[in-house]
Amino acid sequence: MDYCEALRTMNYQDIWSKLYYHLARGLVGEYALDGEIVLRKAIRDYGIIRGKALREKHCRAGLKLNLYNLFTYYDLPNDPRFRRNKISLTPQQRLSETLVCPIADLWSQMDGGKSLGRIYCEEFHHAMFQAYAPRAQVNLSQTLTQDGDDHCRFSVYLRPANMDEEERRASFAEGDDANLSSHRHDYLVPDHRSGFGALCARLYYSVFNATRGRFGQPGVEMLKRATKEFADDVFAFLREKASSLGQTLDAQFVRDNCPIDSLESGQLAGVWEDFADREPETVFISQFVKVLDELVAH
Repeated sequence: MDYCEALRTMNYQDIWSKLYYHLARGLVGEYALDGEIVLRKAIRDYGIIRGKALREKHCRAGLKLNLYNLFTYYDLPNDPRFRRNKISLTPQQRLSETLVCPIADLWSQMDGGKSLGRIYCEEFHHAMFQAYAPRAQVNLSQTLTQDGDDHCRFSVYLRPANMDEEERRASFAEGDDANLSSHRHDYLVPDHRSGFGALCARLYYSVFNATRGRFGQPGVEMLKRATKEFADDVFAFLREKASSLGQTLDAQFVRDNCPIDSLESGQLAGVWEDFADREPETVFISQFVKVLDELVAH
């Protein structure tokens, strides 16, 4: 990854992190405990969507549904700012420590962001990993979004003894043990831009759907305000990034540095195509895409 690509990847990650923050702050700020209940459900729904989508993709590619493949052939390339202590990765277990997390770092810099990030950490990983491998046991005992913790500790297990014969055949090749797995050099991980674009759409859809289901139209109006605040934040963020590079904040800079950009690119169609319900997309276009386009144009 060259320097410019690394910078763009970091911008994509930070914009996704900001999207979560604004949606979460809107829910909890407007509805307190009831908002947190909806937020936690939305995060689980988001994790399930991602886990099932990755499971289906791996099935189509002929990959065994185990932990080695889950974490080797993930649904997103890595942000170069992450620092991890990778202790063990086999078909049956993944033990690792995250020492630096740019998502937690950004949330910690935002008002109330660390506690909102903790909610995400408590709900997302269990939901995604178990949607991918339903028999997985997920233990996240420490997180960087928890006061007093200086790393995240992941201990994830997928034990054949907890599975029936059909599940074992789907997860492990004959003769698999703790040190063996199937390698696929032709498997394509999504590029950073389309990967983060898909994550933004899936997160927004999940939060929108859960909020509308619990709070109806008042909840939708709250999300419109939160999405507009997100657009303003992204505009200020991209303006600062462009200035630091001695570049102009224009449509091309947005296209290069934001995972979901101008309507003119046509990129939105691919991001939202998995969802039959078009209202979340419509609201997102009106409150984020059009607002960001107008801010950049002026």
